Amino acid sequence: MKDTITIDGEIFYTDYEIPKDDSVIWRFLDLAKFISLLKEKALYLTRADKFEDQFEGAVCSLEDSDKYDEALMDYYFECLEGRPVSEQLIQNEHYAIQMIRKNSFLNCWFEGSYESVAMWKLYASGGNVKGVAIKTTVGRLKKAIGRIAEIGRISYIDYSKEWPNANEALWRKRLSFEYEHEVRVRVITDGGLSPTPPEFMLLPVDLDELIESVFVSPMAESWFKELVVDVLQKYGLNKEVFHSTLDDKALY
Repeated sequence: MKDTITIDGEIFYTDYEIPKDDSVIWRFLDLAKFISLLKEKALYLTRADKFEDQFEGAVCSLEDSDKYDEALMDYYFECLEGRPVSEQLIQNEHYAIQMIRKNSFLNCWFEGSYESVAMWKLYASGGNVKGVAIKTTVGRLKKAIGRIAEIGRISYIDYSKEWPNANEALWRKRLSFEYEHEVRVRVITDGGLSPTPPEFMLLPVDLDELIESVFVSPMAESWFKELVVDVLQKYGLNKEVFHSTLDDKALY
């Protein structure tokens, strides 16, 4: 699904669905990354080609590459009104896709009204790792960034049945990742596409606006919650800190 955004009075179609401002989102972090966020007053955005998922920014699977190129040929054949399509044009398209991927910086959030067991286990509660979850809304995230940045939902697709175009590719993921319910921030490098962009980007944010509340990971001891409160106060933030509700006791 696509939406529209207005920039300087002009309406543009997006390649993603834009969540409503009151949509609840979460960022799960280990303690070190949380402290880094507070210290830097900036979100850490990773270059798309540095993510573990090799399909990040992909248009199809490698085994479907010939079929994809044939479809691309047919598309350009129509655009050129029947004139010959050169192989170089197809190669240029793939190069452009790789450059967009390499110059896109991403920061990922989980969308949902409640905490996610999977996200805790993956990012902030495995083994000896104790972490936190920042709870906020899409509207607060927009205000905290305070500049033009793309914020949209990921659509999960079957790449054997659907191929995104170059612009859609970074807003699509395999169905196997559907549990992430991802909303992401994407920023393109300033000054256009570079062949040698940095590996990450720090995006300044208003932390007081960004953070609605903080949850500490399940099974974390009471001292850990107290530590998170102290760290927040050290950086001048008076925010409520809760223990994860996943640690609530059951009655039988």
